[in-house]
Amino acid sequence: MAFNVLLIGKETKQTENYATLIRDMVDCHIDVMSRAENAMNWLARVRYHLVVMDLTDPIPHLEKIKRVHPESAVIVISEKANIEEAVKAL
Repeated sequence: MAFNVLLIGKETKQTENYATLIRDMVDCHIDVMSRAENAMNWLARVRYHLVVMDLTDPIPHLEKIKRVHPESAVIVISEKANIEEAVKAL
């Protein structure tokens, strides 16, 4: 079984850096998307083992991912992180 990873982030350069880091650690298929709406549509078609999100408001997207694929691991990256958002994400 192939290991599938979805990276979602508005900053293309940063998202590509994440992809490079992940590829250096594990042999996997990685889809990179800059628009969360496109990524959410793609989630209906592909089962991802890992989703990495670098978005301004990740909580609604996190909820949809977990509703569609509850077994997917999700990493949320945010430069404006705070305790309240972290608790919501959990």
